Amino acid sequence: MRLCERYNQIPPTLEEFVLRSDDHLYHQQKGLACLIDCAEVRLINQTSSLSTLHSALAQQNLANEERFRPNWDQYFMQLASLAAQRSNCMKRRVGCVLVRERRVISTGYNGTPRNLRNCNEGGCKYYAISSSRSAVF
Repeated sequence: MRLCERYNQIPPTLEEFVLRSDDHLYHQQKGLACLIDCAEVRLINQTSSLSTLHSALAQQNLANEERFRPNWDQYFMQLASLAAQRSNCMKRRVGCVLVRERRVISTGYNGTPRNLRNCNEGGCKYYAISSSRSAVF
């Protein structure tokens, strides 16, 4: 309300405010909702004062690096998951990471043998069956 007075603007109605707020959050190109989905940590303020909020944040220990840094097992499993995304097998995508003393020796993923057609190119019976069942809308 005070900003409207400062800039000589008419305050929006509740309906206009809600529409602007929704546009600000959910607009396809410039909305903030897509950023919320990418957040590692989401903070929901349910406090009634700033000092209570600061106290609640301090208890969460957000600055602790261990909260965001994966342990070794999590790290290697995430690498295996990333390797699996390279698989061209439509039935089961599998990735692996060979590790010795916390050092990556090799990574790999499943797929068709060399010189054979890939699953997604019709080289796999499973893919041919599943793609014939799919419907186009």
